[in-house]
Amino acid sequence: MTKGSNNAKYLLTGVMRCGLCGGRMAGTINRQADPVEELLLEAIFQAVESPAWGERVRQTSSDDEQVQKLLERRATVSGLLDRLEDKVARELITEPAYKRNRMELEDELEGISRQLDRLQDSSIVPAVPRNLRDVWQNLAFDRQRAIVQVVLRAVGRRLVVYPQNRSWPFDPSSVRLEETPV
Repeated sequence: MTKGSNNAKYLLTGVMRCGLCGGRMAGTINRQADPVEELLLEAIFQAVESPAWGERVRQTSSDDEQVQKLLERRATVSGLLDRLEDKVARELITEPAYKRNRMELEDELEGISRQLDRLQDSSIVPAVPRNLRDVWQNLAFDRQRAIVQVVLRAVGRRLVVYPQNRSWPFDPSSVRLEETPV
């Protein structure tokens, strides 16, 4: 579904993943986008209306403490990375040791960032209206896109679209909500 001016914006751009390569799909897809959107939106509405969603909203306060711990660890790891670069500059460690340690620290920073993204999304979860189905059409397009992304991350799912010939009737089994890899 396009929204906006000359710049075509699709609700699912960047949200959909290719079922073959796993890459993000952007722009137009070689199929009708409306049925894909309808399937996803129904899943989003059901997720927000579920009792599990209410539990996610209640869990937000305990996530704040975990966010603080992750921020502290990120600062520590960043400091270790800085000191590591200083050690190699002063020739206190070998180049191979530097590379190995740098890679480990960068991997840890990446993992911390992923955890923070998930936890910080949970602070947005309470802002998602429980009557989302009723208010959806009145929400700004950017807000709709943000809600789709937050809900998918909060439930640990991603939208995967498998190839289908555009001339064939729409096959709902070619669109799946799959578990997000950790």
